[in-house]
Amino acid sequence: MANLSITKEYTVTLASGEVFSTQAASSVAVDNFVKREVTVPTASEVEILKVGAAVAAGTLTDIGAMVIINGSGTNFCRLRIEDSAAHTFDIKLEPLQAFDLYNTKLSVDETAGAFSAFTDFDTISAQFDNADGNLIILAGENC
Repeated sequence: MANLSITKEYTVTLASGEVFSTQAASSVAVDNFVKREVTVPTASEVEILKVGAAVAAGTLTDIGAMVIINGSGTNFCRLRIEDSAAHTFDIKLEPLQAFDLYNTKLSVDETAGAFSAFTDFDTISAQFDNADGNLIILAGENC
């Protein structure tokens, strides 16, 4: 067992000269650590990560913490997060931005109805906008 620590510093400087700065840190106990760099095309959406109980290539059993970083300096990437019932949500990951996840819970409602329950997502797919690009995936797995 190891700890995966993610630390971010946020600094905002306003035109008036006022500066706001804060640091956020989280530490999660994980059993395994995975680092992958994947080349993602523009031609079609590709699966970059699976989460599930079955042992399979590229599949994590559970996520304690994960960061996906857009390594492209000029191109955005669309991330699609999907559960087994084909519920999805998409995220636009701008150049050099990162997206953090700390569990596999997802809630989607197409009618803006009342919250009912979380489900676990099992697939993350990606597609770059106008040129192939690299994503860096750092994931802490709980077994």
